[in-house]
Amino acid sequence: MQETKKLVKKLKIEENVKFIGFLSGDKKNDALYDSDLVVQLSRLEQGAWAPIEAVLCETPILVTRNTGSGEDIKRLDAGALVNFDDLEEFKRTVEEIFNNYDYWKKKTLNAKNYIIKNLSFNARINEYINLYK
Repeated sequence: MQETKKLVKKLKIEENVKFIGFLSGDKKNDALYDSDLVVQLSRLEQGAWAPIEAVLCETPILVTRNTGSGEDIKRLDAGALVNFDDLEEFKRTVEEIFNNYDYWKKKTLNAKNYIIKNLSFNARINEYINLYK
């Protein structure tokens, strides 16, 4: 955290960066909804919980490919993917998202609708009922 704060100061972007700490419940959902882009970069991230929550809040996402999270997002066609530690690809991808924001917003909404229609508990309840029968 200290290194990140130093970098933000060095880059003179303090007015654009907020360190908000842990959020849960409605506060987390409000933050995801109010964001323009949610980024989850990791070498080994196993699941796309935060990015999927962002999609459900209708916020475009960017995650690391070749991780569990990246595989989930790729399978759902829910957002953008980049290689870990490839700063140029990251920069190009962020620029692509903001230069074509309507496209990425539509992709996000399509993924949200797919998740609700096919993966939500309500959509899959009959599978559980049949399993218990």
